[in-house]
Amino acid sequence: MDGAGGRTATSRSRRLRAYLPIRHRPLGLGVIRVLQHPRLRCLLKAAAIAAWLPSAVAGQECASGPIEEVVFEREKPFDAETAGPDATFGWLFRTMNAFHVRTRESTLRWELLVAESECLDPIHLQESERALRQLSYIVDADIASETLPGGGHRVVVRTQDSWAASAGASVSLDGGITVTGLSASAKNVLGTGTRASLFRTSFRERKRTGVLLRQPNLLGTRLDVTAAVGRTQPDRFWMASALRPFSGEIGRWAFRQSWVRRDDFFAYATPSVTESTHAYRRVVADRFDVQLQHRLGATDGSRLLVGVGWGRESLRDPTGDGALVVTDSDFDAPLPAPPGVRATLGLQSATFDLDRIYGVLGVRRLRFVERSGMDAFSASQDAPYGVELTGAFGRSVRERAGSLADRWVGLRGSAATGSDGAYVHVSANAEGRRIDGERGWRDVVYESELSSWWFQSPTASLFLRFEAAGGYRNSLPLQLTLGGWTGVRGYAEDAFPAGRRFVMNVEQRTSLFGWSPGLADVGVALYLDAGRTMAAADIPFGEDSGWRTSAGFGLRLALPRGSPDVLRVDVGTPLTGDRSRHGVVFRVYTELFGLLDRRTWPSQVQRSRWNGLDTDLTSRPRNPLAGS
Repeated sequence: MDGAGGRTATSRSRRLRAYLPIRHRPLGLGVIRVLQHPRLRCLLKAAAIAAWLPSAVAGQECASGPIEEVVFEREKPFDAETAGPDATFGWLFRTMNAFHVRTRESTLRWELLVAESECLDPIHLQESERALRQLSYIVDADIASETLPGGGHRVVVRTQDSWAASAGASVSLDGGITVTGLSASAKNVLGTGTRASLFRTSFRERKRTGVLLRQPNLLGTRLDVTAAVGRTQPDRFWMASALRPFSGEIGRWAFRQSWVRRDDFFAYATPSVTESTHAYRRVVADRFDVQLQHRLGATDGSRLLVGVGWGRESLRDPTGDGALVVTDSDFDAPLPAPPGVRATLGLQSATFDLDRIYGVLGVRRLRFVERSGMDAFSASQDAPYGVELTGAFGRSVRERAGSLADRWVGLRGSAATGSDGAYVHVSANAEGRRIDGERGWRDVVYESELSSWWFQSPTASLFLRFEAAGGYRNSLPLQLTLGGWTGVRGYAEDAFPAGRRFVMNVEQRTSLFGWSPGLADVGVALYLDAGRTMAAADIPFGEDSGWRTSAGFGLRLALPRGSPDVLRVDVGTPLTGDRSRHGVVFRVYTELFGLLDRRTWPSQVQRSRWNGLDTDLTSRPRNPLAGS
């Protein structure tokens, strides 16, 4: 090679060759020669210029000014007033603060959609704040910008951690005192957001003992990775998922892969069978699916959602017709079911094992407004405004073990609007499948809900909720009941089983900020519920309840003050029917109404969903085990 350029390239190759191990020098020299090819070097320079140009142009067009600095103000779970020397139990909360490890700046930075040297965008600040509030280990978050003398901006991120370590027991007082759960959890290990939990839970026929590990933002990629494994009463369960949700309303790509096994019992209330209170059978459900979604359109306008997915799904009963019955709700002492009960459960004995491919199509025009005084006392809630509609369409491509080819359709939608004094939110979802060669749809499951708030004052609001749920031509396990936490609360969980139900809840909520101790938010609620169930030919042991009503009183607690986690204590009694039979119901549970969802177990409709994809990739689940 001639000239200075040649000598420079030769000397550079000699320096690189000296650092290569002897056994790798032939390969290393080949790579060096390829990288030194003139055309490749020109292409690399062009790529570097192309990568630099957008940021340079953005810097020139940054009318709002660049972000010069991002600073963090991280508060521990209990503030100065709660943990002060003069506060009630201040010594306890100072001790808890002393042992608490603050969330790391790097952990919070991974959630932000803004960074130094970028243009200041109010939408990005708002979406970053909302992303922080969705984290289970953050009680509250606030992001503000300050203008610096040179025209740039300082972004200040203020967060308050929730208490990271917990151990406790949950108790059900619905029809007797029962310990339904024991747990020990660390949800923010060393300030990294990692959660590690040991748990033992039970609810009627469902029992789980296991361990869960979760990292909601793996290495700053926004990839939420969760793994759980354990035992159920009949055998075992496991769950592994990797979710990369949309980055707020500005994100364009989302991905999810999940693998779930549900090996458990499915119980039916049996009021018409005098010898028992429940009948149940074993159900093993396996699911492995992969899904990718993309949004098109401007961030501040209507957006089109497109997606594809693939899943392998199966449902079976390994015992055949080995149904069981229990008396007095004692699921620890089951007996073989008599022939009549087995024949009734045979109405919903279908099985399947197949692969499906999916297409997803939707439209979305939503914005979020920060509001307080709704379901979480003084804590901020991000209330959606606008419309969203998503449809998923699946087709089986491989059937096993006698499964029939089918088509599956799932629809999900919501709409919300409001003013300073009121807010209304409507949501609905439905799904069903159609077997090739058959007429009509089967295994249809639907659920719709309207929730509204009328804000009478800063401390008082009237809450109304209407729900309609049910199924149609169900050959897969499904049964709804009228009572329970989200039904007519004066009745027990298993009251009036059927295939369809309609429920109305009315609550007058009052926050007692003047009476609240410094460590908690306290409130009360007076409620009135009404509803009915309707039997269906394909629902085992179904009955028409007629209209039933109940009334009661509720106490609400949020600990620490400002926390979005609300504990509810309710006392209710029926106003209609045989009151001597039902009596007074006393319950302790987390807030399940409105926009908050802190449920541990799946709802009655969720536990009866066996097909298709969950197309909601907009946020991380609060409890990844709630739907399984």
